[in-house]
Amino acid sequence: MILITGASSDIGLAIVSKLEESGNRLLLHTHSHDGVNKLKTTLKRPHEHIIFQLDFSEVSLIFEKIEPLLKSNPIKGLVNCVAVRSRRPLKLSHPEHIDRVTRINYFAFVELLRIVTKRGNYVKGLSIVQISSISAQAGGAGVAAYAASKAAADIAIRSFAKELYKKEIRLNSILCGQVDTGAYSSLMEGKSHDPVLDRQYLGVNRPEDISHLVSFLLSSDSSMISGQFIPADGGYLQ
Repeated sequence: MILITGASSDIGLAIVSKLEESGNRLLLHTHSHDGVNKLKTTLKRPHEHIIFQLDFSEVSLIFEKIEPLLKSNPIKGLVNCVAVRSRRPLKLSHPEHIDRVTRINYFAFVELLRIVTKRGNYVKGLSIVQISSISAQAGGAGVAAYAASKAAADIAIRSFAKELYKKEIRLNSILCGQVDTGAYSSLMEGKSHDPVLDRQYLGVNRPEDISHLVSFLLSSDSSMISGQFIPADGGYLQ
């Protein structure tokens, strides 16, 4: 069983398709009824998988919802696609907004790790993959709250990797550049050019590109990789 959070996002759906195609049973999280419908439409064998709803901004509810599912369905992999985007200048970066972004992108992620890595909730060789962003390394105008929350999650991964290896658990983060998702299309609405692509030399990623890398990091082929930030940035950080 592999747990995918934020599974109804564009990247999440690509990962779902890739992992189901490889024969995995999936424990799929979404935050809305619309997300449930998207997943049921995407899955080829919906009866083999489990779908559940949860709002990750309610951090205190994560244990209550996920712990019972893991007790009866220990996982061999976790892919965290949950994130809230934020694009605001400093003058609009009020504490309430930063708190919400950080709560979902960082606090909820750490709570998820705490639950998943408890004895009985995972199987030997657990691999954890965080879907992060190049902004966590490079920053960017207007994305301070988002970038900082992703950077916090990334450095937590590096720290936990040095702790959890004793349990034979690996953790890695994928630093995504611009990905051709609905959110990206909305961002580019009315614009003729994305200046980020002046440095993302290989062009915009497809969600499928990210799914291939996720599949590799979950597999035994990556058994010697842990605590790393893996670029999927089209050359942006080079």
